[in-house]
Amino acid sequence: CKIIQNIDVLEHLTNADARPKPLCEALQRLMWQLRRQTHPRSYVDTDGVTSTLRNLHEFSSDVSEFWERLRRNLELELKGTEASKQFAHIFDSPVVHAPSSDGEVTVNMLPTGFNSRLYMPIDQAKSTSEAVRGYLSAKPGRWSLPSFLHVEFGRHSLDKTKRWQLRYDKVELDEELDLAPWVIDGQCSKYVIYGYVVHRGRRTSGK
Repeated sequence: CKIIQNIDVLEHLTNADARPKPLCEALQRLMWQLRRQTHPRSYVDTDGVTSTLRNLHEFSSDVSEFWERLRRNLELELKGTEASKQFAHIFDSPVVHAPSSDGEVTVNMLPTGFNSRLYMPIDQAKSTSEAVRGYLSAKPGRWSLPSFLHVEFGRHSLDKTKRWQLRYDKVELDEELDLAPWVIDGQCSKYVIYGYVVHRGRRTSGK
């Protein structure tokens, strides 16, 4: 919220070299509406943000892809600004060099191009802690992890006779994760669940 609030969305009106920021402006309006709520259960319309993304040909009904498109458009609007670096500090693995006996080696980092996403098939773990620890243990060495950790379970499986199927395996959601054995020294290794998104209905429901 602080990053978005501090962005000058009107700079392009007085500076011809500044790029317009329609998505940042839509997000500022959304946050302003949230602050004006008079009742905790009142509804705030998000159509301003989604319609802006549609106008930029960047909308998707898939939740994970939506977050990637949202992040990508923010990076385009904020390219070369301090705000872009602040977003990277939240969502990307910090570049850290850990000392070793034969010099400097770079620790493992999450794949770039995603919002710190750990992706794993739904049938490989019974809980989020088991899944994340299994993912990190698959590579030797320690990890550099971002402040915000996005875990995605792949619920789509390909059956040669029935084609694509949606799997309904149950996964326990752990309130806290302690990843100290896998994270490099000096970095925060404890995570607390902030929220989750669940697919509803048939595989093609889009809900």
